[in-house]
Amino acid sequence: MFNVTLFTDFDRINATPEEYVPLPDAAFEEIENLKEWMQDARARDQFVVRQNMNTEVFWNEIPQPELAYERDKWCVS
Repeated sequence: MFNVTLFTDFDRINATPEEYVPLPDAAFEEIENLKEWMQDARARDQFVVRQNMNTEVFWNEIPQPELAYERDKWCVS
């Protein structure tokens, strides 16, 4: 096996300062829970119905599906 280190990498590593400077703490930013649908108490599946620019997400419920989300122009394309 032949390993190579580029001169640019060598220069970058050589230019590392001797004293450690910690990065500033970034503020915590809450993000949307993308796995929320898997936390359904009744372990139901979901399915999506698209018609023109309208999108509907349903819980797979018997005998009648239950509407979970509805949105126009959900996608760009």
